[in-house]
Amino acid sequence: MRQSLLFILTFTLSVIAAQNSDSPKEKHADSLLTKAFSVFYTYPDSSQYYTNLALIYADKNNLPVQKGRAWHSLARTEVLRGDIEPALKHLRDAASLFEKQKQFKYLAKCYSLMSVAVGKINNHKESVNLLLKAEKLHKEENDTSGLRSTYVNLANTYSKLNEYDKALDALNASKKYSKQGEKDWYYYYINSGLIHENKKNYGFAKSQYDSCLLIARRHKMIDAEVTAATKIAELYYATKQYPQAEEYFTKAIAMSRQNNLPIEESEALEGLLAYYVATGNYKEAYTSKLRLDKISDSLFNIEKIKNINAVEARLKVSEKEKTIALQKLDMEKSLAEKEKSQRNLSFVVAGAIVLALILFLTIYVYIKTRRQKKEVEIQKARAEKLNSLNQKIFAVIAHDFKSPMITLNMLLDLMENENISAEELRSYSADVRHQLIQSGQILENLLNWARTELKLSPDTTQEANPQAVAEEIIKELDVVRAKKNITFQNDIPASMQVKIPADILKIIIRNLLSNAVKFSYSGGRIILGLEPTATLFIKDSGSGISETKLKQLFGGTVKSEMGTFNETGFGLGLYITNELIHKFKGTIWVESRENSGTVFKFVFPAYE
Repeated sequence: MRQSLLFILTFTLSVIAAQNSDSPKEKHADSLLTKAFSVFYTYPDSSQYYTNLALIYADKNNLPVQKGRAWHSLARTEVLRGDIEPALKHLRDAASLFEKQKQFKYLAKCYSLMSVAVGKINNHKESVNLLLKAEKLHKEENDTSGLRSTYVNLANTYSKLNEYDKALDALNASKKYSKQGEKDWYYYYINSGLIHENKKNYGFAKSQYDSCLLIARRHKMIDAEVTAATKIAELYYATKQYPQAEEYFTKAIAMSRQNNLPIEESEALEGLLAYYVATGNYKEAYTSKLRLDKISDSLFNIEKIKNINAVEARLKVSEKEKTIALQKLDMEKSLAEKEKSQRNLSFVVAGAIVLALILFLTIYVYIKTRRQKKEVEIQKARAEKLNSLNQKIFAVIAHDFKSPMITLNMLLDLMENENISAEELRSYSADVRHQLIQSGQILENLLNWARTELKLSPDTTQEANPQAVAEEIIKELDVVRAKKNITFQNDIPASMQVKIPADILKIIIRNLLSNAVKFSYSGGRIILGLEPTATLFIKDSGSGISETKLKQLFGGTVKSEMGTFNETGFGLGLYITNELIHKFKGTIWVESRENSGTVFKFVFPAYE
């Protein structure tokens, strides 16, 4: 009897222990996330690799908490690399999961990382709001580590808003939760240095930045080390110690390029550009400006247009900085030197005329498109959407066409202030001409994108026949197909119907087929078909896609590559296709390997 009672008690305790402990699947997902975190600062690519493994595993085994943590980890790497919009999307998805699961500690971490992300695009007021939400949750969970990090981030954000008293209060609050020498003390020192620098206490600020550099190196925080080096350079520049300033700016830029940190590199480049302008080194200023524009272009992607306020804020900051730089250059000019540039003025005027014609064509096509709308009621209903589209188009135009004009002005300044050879002039003018041509081609793609945006209201009352639509597109591509001797095989059943307007389905299939033709070799075959799961596919045997570009394929950030017959493009087709499919609650994905062909698959839900 005693042995039976002992057995029952042991069995009950073991069941309770098993229920309270993490399952083996959860432990495996947690171990992958731990590996991702351990190499985040030193090997971001490896961190992203382990995170993706954890995300796939958590999704497959229905582990919502681990899935949310994986999204948070992925967003952390994206913020480091300057991919702000994808990071914010992953964080919103993670926050929604944690709120449903009542995981408030992880929800607070999402708010903290969101604050860092929006801070990267200079939305510091929103950053403060998110940090205050995180602070409240950390207090409720009695999470001292989270409170320490939140107070440090609050201090940093208050400093950027010039609210130094609040920043000092936050720094003092963070001291209660941290030991000296830990990673978080980096943020204490950087904020303390920033506050004292703004108070012109340069000696103490320099000592704080030096401490930042030591902690960053000790803990292998590469992005933090770059930021500390940039702050030291800015301090030297403010105190007119120019050789030291140039040395630290150059170090920061070299480390940023080596570790693929575009935002940190752009911050250091801005300081170096100001230094070159102040010292009258216009050649180096021009080179630094071109590099800064290139980084700015790589960080700007069409996904950011969804948040017009954020884009406009960044453009305003950029315009202000460019205006200041031009004003400094203008101060160095004289009226006598301007008279010598009459021959070169015709080049600037020609560029301005080309840009004016492009803008005129944009407005003309846009107005003509609006006039073609026959029904007055439809025009009234779409007035708001047309206005929003107008803002989006001109936001992108402001970004892509402002840079060539500024580059033309800087080239003129360089001609006036420097004795340059004809060979150098040809080199610089070739760069300018390339930017003008590139802008014209980008504009053409923008207009196509705008036309698709006008029809993005999901109308699920209409049906389309994929087989018939595909046949129509195949006929349109007959000339291109004949040049490359490509065979189309349309195996989509004639009886199949999908609930999507036919004109939208045409855009989707045309973009995917054109892409397949572009990257197919001579004599290749392209197959269109339907899987048993009602999934449509377009398969080619062409050049395939590398693993790196697969991850960015639909984001609108990948520059188009040459086709197998040197065909060109700008990468908007797949972005537009992805947008349309998602607007109709569909899903698209791609399976490909380099030199092994590509399969695009997409499916639409069955609407009732």
